[in-house]
Amino acid sequence: MSAANPNTIVVLNSSYPVAMPWLGKVKAVLNMWWGGDKGGEATVDILTGRVSPAGRLPFTWGKALEDYPATDPRHPERGAREDGVVTYSEGLDVGYRWFDRQKKEPLYAFGHGLSYTSFAYSGLTVKPAADGGLDVRFTVANTGKRASDEVAQIYLGAPANAPRGIAFPVKALAGFDRVHLAPSESKTVSIHVAPRSLQYWDERAASWTTPQGVRAVYVGGSSRDLPLAAKSR
Repeated sequence: MSAANPNTIVVLNSSYPVAMPWLGKVKAVLNMWWGGDKGGEATVDILTGRVSPAGRLPFTWGKALEDYPATDPRHPERGAREDGVVTYSEGLDVGYRWFDRQKKEPLYAFGHGLSYTSFAYSGLTVKPAADGGLDVRFTVANTGKRASDEVAQIYLGAPANAPRGIAFPVKALAGFDRVHLAPSESKTVSIHVAPRSLQYWDERAASWTTPQGVRAVYVGGSSRDLPLAAKSR
């Protein structure tokens, strides 16, 4: 197909990652999920440029099945046993957290998504909030020629002084917001990080506990595209 037409675009109707060994041979891939009755019209609107796509991946799209602990032969305990019990050997490192911990490069990162324009981030500030959380502010600018939406995402790094014996992911999603921007427009985005996002469950005290020490705060367009970074106070 692509050999006959170098401008081939593949449209997927899939709710989960699929193998794409042909990816380098096609011009583009558009995942339309399960569009329903209006899915065809929506596909045409995106392909013809009437609408700028702005969807974001709610999962990590690996390069191979072996990239996931559920299908990695090194983790047979991750599969269901005869008694129906499943052992989540990755612990807290589910999804994109597993890829971060294992330092695996995904094909498409959690939160990834393209549009017919481009965005730039700047001016990150992080301040303590009255409720014990964080108030995060930054600017997103549309640097292209088309109006579109950006989904800005905030990730928290592990505490600088993590309590002994307590596991934290390398970074964890703590907030996001969808922003519509006209060409050359910029907006200041304010996102509140709830106190619970900073806490862990203390089994001994049977309560949620906030660890001491600063936290790294990352902002960007996906779990692997985070141009802004700051420290919480």
